[in-house]
Amino acid sequence: LRMELRALFPDGVRVIGNFPYNISSQIFFKVLEHRDLVPECVGMIQREVAERIACPPGSKEYGILSVLLHASYDIEYLFTVGEKVFNPPPKVKSAVIRLRRNGVVRLACDERLFVRVVKASFGQRRKMLRNSLRAAFGDFGGAEHPFFSQRAEQLSVADFVALTQWVEQRIGGCPPPSAGRIKTPSNHGSKAFFHKVSKGLLPCVDVLHAPFVASRERCLIASCEGQPVE
Repeated sequence: LRMELRALFPDGVRVIGNFPYNISSQIFFKVLEHRDLVPECVGMIQREVAERIACPPGSKEYGILSVLLHASYDIEYLFTVGEKVFNPPPKVKSAVIRLRRNGVVRLACDERLFVRVVKASFGQRRKMLRNSLRAAFGDFGGAEHPFFSQRAEQLSVADFVALTQWVEQRIGGCPPPSAGRIKTPSNHGSKAFFHKVSKGLLPCVDVLHAPFVASRERCLIASCEGQPVE
């Protein structure tokens, strides 16, 4: 987690490995932080975490990590790995998932506010978004949004982008981009970068042998649900 990926792999890197289960969420947030450098990530993790990451909107497993990763990656649940293939066998099942960078270079909203909105929305899962967001941002002057009568797990990434734009207009800040979802990249989002991705010209890093050390400064949240997002 302390690796300086931009210094070590300025042209991009694939992250592949058997992720330590106790820090797998932190690894994915490290990938997300460097999404312009990481076109693909393949990892074996605890099955419950894999299901949470890969699940679509409407599922009870759908949460903060699901939304933030789906915003930048296409995610596949590849297969389940049973306990008996390990010696000694663990008490949990494992799974292998794959993340592939999608075409969204930048969301059509303030991305810091997007994270805050997603986190606040799932902060009180059983409540409607009206109550969850007002607890975090105030009453918005009494204004109502059509999503306020829904719960967080019902919203797609696009819905959260639209909701973030609405929140931003009411609490102030920079206006959302006006030219659609995708911004023209200036460096690693260039055609040359995606050409390297498609041709398999980027190096890979085996995270199993990388010096991963937990770091509060590096990870956005410590687990998939309920932890503070910095």
